[in-house]
Parts: sequence; structure tokens; C-alpha cells
Amino acid sequence: MTDASEVNLSMEVSKGLVAKVVMALIGFVGTIVFARVLGATKFGSYYLLLMIAEILKKPVDGWGAAAKKRYSELSSPKDEIIGIQILLPIILITVVAIVAYPFENSVVEYTGMSESYLLLVFLLGTLSIYSAFESILSATGQIGRQTGIDTVRSVLTLALQAVFVWYGMGAFGMAYGLGFATLLSVPLLIWSFEFSVEIPTWGTVRSLATFAKDSIPYAFVSKAWDRYDIFLIGLVLSPPIVGYYEVAYKLVVPATFVSGMIGSIMMPRTSNLQSKGEDITADIANSLSFASLFAIPIFFGALAIPEKLVVTAYGAEYREAATLLVGLALFQVFNTQSKVFGDILAGLDRHHLNLRIALVAFAVNVVLGYLLIYEYGALGVVIATVVASVIEYSAGAYLLSLYDLPSVSRTVIYEILAGILMYVALIPLARFVSIESWFTLFLVVGIGAVIYFTVLFVVSARIRGVVQSLLGNALK
Repeated sequence: MTDASEVNLSMEVSKGLVAKVVMALIGFVGTIVFARVLGATKFGSYYLLLMIAEILKKPVDGWGAAAKKRYSELSSPKDEIIGIQILLPIILITVVAIVAYPFENSVVEYTGMSESYLLLVFLLGTLSIYSAFESILSATGQIGRQTGIDTVRSVLTLALQAVFVWYGMGAFGMAYGLGFATLLSVPLLIWSFEFSVEIPTWGTVRSLATFAKDSIPYAFVSKAWDRYDIFLIGLVLSPPIVGYYEVAYKLVVPATFVSGMIGSIMMPRTSNLQSKGEDITADIANSLSFASLFAIPIFFGALAIPEKLVVTAYGAEYREAATLLVGLALFQVFNTQSKVFGDILAGLDRHHLNLRIALVAFAVNVVLGYLLIYEYGALGVVIATVVASVIEYSAGAYLLSLYDLPSVSRTVIYEILAGILMYVALIPLARFVSIESWFTLFLVVGIGAVIYFTVLFVVSARIRGVVQSLLGNALK
């Protein structure tokens, strides 16, 4: 049995990063193709339906966080935890299928897709089952393997979606493609850990429930916050503007690659180390140093050439997304740090603090977003999200300091410095090199990336140490 504290943090993140990059390229190609083929209205309708399914599966995600925490502890009834993870998605699917049926017409009206009810239940079922088993694999610390399986799922999703859309199924094809690809990927998760099942005792259920009483509400609040922008824009504005928001959001998703993997491993790793009575300070310092490694250059890149990025990638129809891109990129700078804060607190069994922070930040986002959307449109919603993310970041940093744990890393300051220098170089470069094609866009972005990482390598001893360690392990 693999313990999360026994895996090599740098190697797991590096392996996962490779898979994340491949997965991002696949997803990026898919969104470009489908956004152009389907148009903003149908493209936005699909993401509205997916948003509903993702929110409804939050009980499984929240309980999965509890399973991940308990499973990672030194002495835990792992077979019983797996048994609970099998039962929970079945219960959720049954309840939602019954409760959601009377609201079938409302779902159709909101998403603009007929037969949305059946699609919703199908997506909820497949995504919930996948999430339940993914949380167990994540608890072992094998983030590289977990991300690799998710990459396989992305390949299958793109292939199936392409086939279904080609056959004229439109947005329905995207939904069915994701659902079937997710279902086909579940066996890969199960084969990746010691799969042995026992009927859970009341003591095990109660142990998980103690954590889940905070993690389930947190999962709802976190997802509601994550997708609140889409919900509000779809409610007040229109599906095409949802499409604009979604393409801008997709462009900044790579900002979360490193932080997502670090956060996934830090929760079980912190939990496992704490259960052994070992020190966690060094791991926390390292994780915070690299959490925003991609978010910072993406922000400065978006600030330098927002319209060129959007139009070259998605076409002139999505030009309005450029104004949203910079705000969403800034949001990810704070978000990448905050999410790692949250996973560390969860690993310390302080998830109730995450819930309180999320509730306050989400409340600010809801009220401010509603007020600003009527004045500034979708941009006002993004501004509200940035303000809320600053509040979440500040609260998380303060709480870690109360536990005498590091909350700020000097490496992040170096990353900001490198990002500023990259921005200064990109402004004249974008004027000198007319960005009118994929080739020139990649050329300018590539030069910016070289500047950023070169500066980091020169000024940061921590960066140089990690690079040397990874090269040493790769050459063994």
C-alpha cells in the first residue's frame, strides 16, 4: 500500500504536469473546434448543462474529500472506505433522478437543450462514479498516475465528442461524449490501487461524516463559486456571452496545472505526516513556491496581448472574450495560492475553516457580481470574482500564520519579477511581430515563456535546485 508521504513530491508533480499539458492541448483543440462548429449559443448551452451536473455531484465530491482524508491516515479501515465510495454515487443518482424530474421543463428552458433531464442524469451518474474512485487514488499520493488516467479520459472524450458532433448530434454529442469517456475510464482508476471491499461499520461512517459535514458544504460552495459567473451570465445576459466567458476561462486553465496537482497531493501528504507526528513545514514551503508558477506568466501574457490570444484561438466571433481574459487570469494568481492553503488546512483536519472562508468569499461574489453585471456586463461579474478571491487568499494566509506555518514564499516574488520582465518584453515584440496566425502567436508566446523561465532560473536558487533534482532523477 502506497502512503502519500512516501512518494516523491517533485517527481509526482512533474509526471502529472506532463500529463496535464497533453490533456490541456487536447482540451484546447477540442474547445476551438467545437466552439467554431457549434457556435456560441450551442457551445454555451452545453456548458450550462455541464455546470448543473457538476454542482449536483458535489455530495460525492465532498464525501470523497472525507474519504481521501481518512484513507490517507496511517491506520484506517481502507476496505470499508472503498465500500462507502461505491454506494454513495448510486444513492445520489437515484435521488436526483427522482427529485429533478418535476423540473424537467425548467432545465430545458435554462439550458436551451431539449431532453436535458436525461442528459443531466447520465452526466451526473458517470461523473459521480469517476469522482468517487478518483478520490481513493488521490489519497495514495499517486498524482502522476491519476493525472495520466485523466489524460486518457480526455483523449476518449475528444474522440467520442468529435464522432457524435460529426454525426450531427451538436451539443448533445458533446454531453454523450464526455459521459461515455468518463465511464470507460473508471476501470483504470480501480486497477491503480488495492481494491478490496468490506461492508462499512457505523464507526467508519461516523468518522467520515465528521469530516464530510464540512467538506460537503464546502464542495457545494466552492463549485457554486467556481460556476456562479456562468450561472449569473446565463440568467441575466445570454448563452452567447456564456460562450465568451467559457473560451476566456479555457485560456487561463493552464494556470492551475501545478497548483491543482500540488493541492491534490498536499492534502493526503499533510494528513499522513501529521498522523505520524512528522514535520510538514518544508513541504508547505515548497508547495506554495510553485503553486502559481504558471498563473503569473499567464496573467502578464494576457495583460500584454489579450485580443490576439482570443481571436487567433477562437475566431473573431469571440473577440468580446478578450476583456474577460485579463480578469480571469488575475483571479487565477490568487486562486492557485488559495487552493493550496485550503488543501493544507484540510490535511490538518481543519476543513471547517475552509468552509467559513468560502462562505464569506462566495457571499461577496454573489452580491457584488449581481450589482456589477447590470453596470459592466460580464466584466462586472469577473471583477467581483477577483475581489472575492483576494478575500479568500488573505484569510487563508492569515490562518496558516496562526498555526506557525509559512504562507508566503520568496520564490513567488521572483515569479512576479520574471512576469513583469516578460510583460515589458512582450509589448514591443507584439508590435514588431504582427500576430495574424497560429505561428506568430506561438512565436511571441514562446519567446515570452523563455524570458520568464530564464529569469526565474537565474534569480531563484529553489528553482535551480528543483530543476537539477528532476534532471538527476530522469537520468538515473
